[in-house]
Amino acid sequence: MSDVSKFDLREWLIPPVLMPIFFVLLIAAAAIIQR
Repeated sequence: MSDVSKFDLREWLIPPVLMPIFFVLLIAAAAIIQR
């Protein structure tokens, strides 16, 4: 039960962490393309 809860918590935590990183990569890619 605790393992499932921990996995669920991790699933909820990962998207907010990856979102800014993905956004920064997207901006960097756009800057490179504009050059």
